[in-house]
Amino acid sequence: MPGLNACNQAWEESNILGIKTCCHCGSIDAGSALVALVTNDTQYSGSDWKYGYPHKFYFVIPGFGQAKFYSKHLRDATEDQLILWNRLAHNTVQVTFEFEAETRKMFYRAPYSGFQSSGVVRR
Repeated sequence: MPGLNACNQAWEESNILGIKTCCHCGSIDAGSALVALVTNDTQYSGSDWKYGYPHKFYFVIPGFGQAKFYSKHLRDATEDQLILWNRLAHNTVQVTFEFEAETRKMFYRAPYSGFQSSGVVRR
């Protein structure tokens, strides 16, 4: 169905910042994750790799609060958003993603298996 995300659910706008969250898993959308990665003083961190890959990132976004971003929602991102995620992630979370064009199978790059990064966005 049109408008559904990787969880087959709709997005809902959470606050005046326009941050969207998934009705199913509570993840912010890719656009909101990008806002977090360019917002000064946003805190970020990775999570465990319990599924064998970097499946979740945490943010504390000024003016919004705590948020999580499941990497599966990069499937909902535009090509430009994915390119921007990878550019911003290089200096922050340090995990980048690519998708196979035909199957949309997700591939990641990280410094090593189980890698987690944390820090604060300084622009």
